[in-house]
Formats: sequence, structure tokens, C-alpha cells
Amino acid sequence: MACCHPGPSHGSPPKNCAPDKNLALTKRELQIPKLLAEGFEKKEIADQLNIGYSTVDTHLSHLYEKLEVRNAPSAVSQAFRKGLLNDQRD
Repeated sequence: MACCHPGPSHGSPPKNCAPDKNLALTKRELQIPKLLAEGFEKKEIADQLNIGYSTVDTHLSHLYEKLEVRNAPSAVSQAFRKGLLNDQRD
């Protein structure tokens, strides 16, 4: 069971929080919310990852479905809560 609910300060997940392994996210689906969290827009993400804008849209669409969210800010928030933004495996 994942432990990635924000602590009392609601600022960060607990230090012993492991990423949610039940989510089957691709490498790109992990990279995109990290870039969104850094303030990149979809066009900039496409340029940064050397992929097309429509490919970013497709990855985001899959990510939204898997995280059960409807927009980019919610995806970043949910990824943070699940410990996915702290994973250094890219």
C-alpha cells in the first residue's frame, strides 16, 4: 500500500514514501509531469524530449487516465502525492 499522502505540513510526502508501483507508467509518462512541475508548457516539453506536440498530448491523455485526473495541474499534484516526482530513475 502506498504511503504518499502529504504529511501534516501538506508540503511534501513522507521521507520513507516509495513511488506507487501499482501504476504502470511509461518512462515518458513519468518525465512529462516532472517537466510540467518545472513550469514547462506542452510545446516546450515536446522540444525538450524531441517528440511531437501531439505525442505529448497522447502521453498526457494516458497519464490523466491512469492518475484519474482531468488536467495538468491535477496530474502534477497527483504524481507528487504518489511519490512519482521524486523518483530519480529517468
